Amino acid sequence: MNEIFVKNVVYEEGTGTWCGWCPRGLVGLNTMAHNYTDGTWIGIGVHNGDPMKVTEYDQGIGTFISGYPSGVMNRENVFDPGLSSLEPAYMTAKQDIPLEKIAITAKTWDEGTGELTVEATSNFAMDLTGTSYNVAMVIVESGVTGTTSQWNQRNYYSGGGNGNLIDWDGTNWANLPDPVPAADMVYNHVGRALVGGWNGFPGTIPADVTYGTSYVYEFTHTLDASYNPADVDLVVMLIDATTGIIANAYEFPLEADVLMPEFSSDEVDGEAPFLVNFIDETQGGTVAAWSWDFNNDGVEDSNVQNPSYTYETGGDYSVALTVTNETGNSFKLVKTSYIHTDFVGLGNVIENKFKCYPNPAKDVINVQSVDNLKSIRIFNVSGQTIYSDYIISSKSQSIDISSCEKGVFFMELTTEADTKVVKFVVN
Repeated sequence: MNEIFVKNVVYEEGTGTWCGWCPRGLVGLNTMAHNYTDGTWIGIGVHNGDPMKVTEYDQGIGTFISGYPSGVMNRENVFDPGLSSLEPAYMTAKQDIPLEKIAITAKTWDEGTGELTVEATSNFAMDLTGTSYNVAMVIVESGVTGTTSQWNQRNYYSGGGNGNLIDWDGTNWANLPDPVPAADMVYNHVGRALVGGWNGFPGTIPADVTYGTSYVYEFTHTLDASYNPADVDLVVMLIDATTGIIANAYEFPLEADVLMPEFSSDEVDGEAPFLVNFIDETQGGTVAAWSWDFNNDGVEDSNVQNPSYTYETGGDYSVALTVTNETGNSFKLVKTSYIHTDFVGLGNVIENKFKCYPNPAKDVINVQSVDNLKSIRIFNVSGQTIYSDYIISSKSQSIDISSCEKGVFFMELTTEADTKVVKFVVN
């Protein structure tokens, strides 16, 4: 496994306004959403026999549960929505280390027409063969209300005979009537639409997947005009088509900014101690917070927008920038082997005899030597020679590397007096 992904847990709960025990599920979903705000909890109410029913969603969850309220976690294990069972089940489930992740990486939405386009990107922690994944999206709305008697919520906790049932905000359902009138009811976390159906869209991800490759699918949907955009969340799911289990998921507010983290620096090569000034170039909306990890070790090194950092020892360093929008959603960019210290770079001379630049390089890399060069050989990390020139009688050379794939390479430089091997990066 090349990377550790976060497990986001999906709990889909069967409920209905006709169900007198279902306030237990309403309280469970409300409290979990209030207590766990890091994105690892995704709760969805799947309604049955009331105006919020989505037939295919209701039928799908009906294959798991035998009564109401009840729900399924990641479409694998069934749990009661009461906090005493729901919370420990979630804590256990989120400890799983997934091989896959999915995120919303772009979206457009026309408030006038309701036309919505969502780009979901899937990535894998290692190369896998023979896989079968589908992608799906659920439209979830909170703050849902109605006016007819079908929106009245039955409440068997009324009067306290079945004990107290207290929501996170202190509301005790034992003090509410049975039924609770529609005028007093607000339904949250309601599954309003399945985009791609219960099973999701097949064939969107190849059977053989590669670490470092992003697999993108674009959802399109027209939002119902009755929805309040400020209360709508988009939940994308990566579903194992063989087992039906939700491998991972991601929830994102409809109106939130999808940030595109980007950064640059004034230098990328130098000798330690090496001071680098980083410049945030994130686009897509307002950034509420920055988190820089200058050696990609998982520890935050700075939280200012445009920081400086000194690399004290030689090596190749990957740099990570995580930006967070105003609704708490985070977006991460990692530039692998971005900073190079004690390796050859512009103005950086190897034992005062050789100079190679730029590093990283893209199309051309230049070599300068104190003595006349006799030969230059470039080889990859597998030792395969990809360039050689054994007839040189000058102190400088420009080499076309435009046909090289991105990655790490080595250059063997030979003069009458010496031979040195230089590491460089093609990006």
